[in-house]
Amino acid sequence: MNILIKEIIKWTIVMLLILFIPYGSIFLIGISIFLFFKNRIYNIELIILFFLLFLIQNTTSNDIGSGLNNLRFLLIPISFLKTIGTKMFTYHRIFIKPMYFSALLLFLIMHSIIFSYNLGNSLFELLSFVILFFFTFKNTYFENITERDRIFTSIEAMYLALLFLSLFSFALPSISYGEDTYGFRGITNHPNAFGVVIAPYIGWKILQLLLKFNKKDLFITVVSFIFLILTQSRTSLLALILGCIFAILINRKLRVVVLRKLIVFLVVSSAFIVVYLGSLSNYFINFLDKSNTGSITESVLLSRGSLIDKQVLNISNNPIFGIGFKNPSDLKKIDDIFSTGKAYEKGNMFLASLEELGIIGSVILFLTIIALLKLHQNSYNNLLVLPLIALITIMGEATLFSIGGIGILIWSFVFLSFHNGLLVEKMGKI
Repeated sequence: MNILIKEIIKWTIVMLLILFIPYGSIFLIGISIFLFFKNRIYNIELIILFFLLFLIQNTTSNDIGSGLNNLRFLLIPISFLKTIGTKMFTYHRIFIKPMYFSALLLFLIMHSIIFSYNLGNSLFELLSFVILFFFTFKNTYFENITERDRIFTSIEAMYLALLFLSLFSFALPSISYGEDTYGFRGITNHPNAFGVVIAPYIGWKILQLLLKFNKKDLFITVVSFIFLILTQSRTSLLALILGCIFAILINRKLRVVVLRKLIVFLVVSSAFIVVYLGSLSNYFINFLDKSNTGSITESVLLSRGSLIDKQVLNISNNPIFGIGFKNPSDLKKIDDIFSTGKAYEKGNMFLASLEELGIIGSVILFLTIIALLKLHQNSYNNLLVLPLIALITIMGEATLFSIGGIGILIWSFVFLSFHNGLLVEKMGKI
């Protein structure tokens, strides 16, 4: 049986266990730990399972409310424990190339101690971030093309299983829409989360189609794109469009191959757009104005306005050093976070970084990300589109620091791109 088919079946079973079986997450964590020490599963599969246990909520019990959702964090010490007594992974890579990581982590530590409005909260959040940061970096590492291809087979299988089950979830509106009647969420826990998760995959498949046409890829891309539209996630759609454009423009080799085919595609699609311009424009406006306010601007303000106002106020009061790593915009709510465990919410990562880290920290953060992506720009493949789209989604969803949730997907794509860049550099070709 084809390896991809086997992987799809495996991840389909995993998702069904999470979705429908009471305490299925406990079983999955236990069996995964056992198989991991038996070398029967790959490192990347720990990250995928960790992420799925966040993304999919059991329908028979409230895993998040009961705390079962947090059991996934057991996978982190297990991952590091296996490294003890073996050849240690060379973590110095992450500090030498690029060196911005050293500056970023040192800044975050010093910043939390000296400038944070709540030292305890910032240090706790920073420790959690660093641990998950290295967990993600370690488990996305590969040394050769064979290992890289095996990792991306697992990732693609996870996506195909998610899309397959989400297609059937239409028959169960309580799952596919739930209380969020404005958007389709498939088998995930929220429409926006579903949109952010599938957008990078759609971009990946689009570039694959442009490089080499395949009917199967076309079908998967069309179905995925329909799902994205149904989520009504404006951020995800914008990230998909911009990410594909940037990936083509940045990557010289990719640009040469793709642009000619893209021109033909645009000419053909423009005829379709002209015929259905009225219907498409109306639908697009309704898509952007999902709050039914009659104004796109008012819809965005209604969605994020109260968050942005507080963030702008904190930035104006603390422009250089910010208010502290992962402190909420309303500083009075820090005690509520500790007592209820309810996470803070911020709608834009650029504002969030300026608010929390100030101008200096924000510059270091984004220089680090750019340096990671720069290594990958000349490799002849379309992997760069994955972190690009994922990173652009932070314009509407401040998830980069929330590495226990959507953030782990974003950092995984960034690190996979980084490791691939090092591989390309080492081999001199892809």
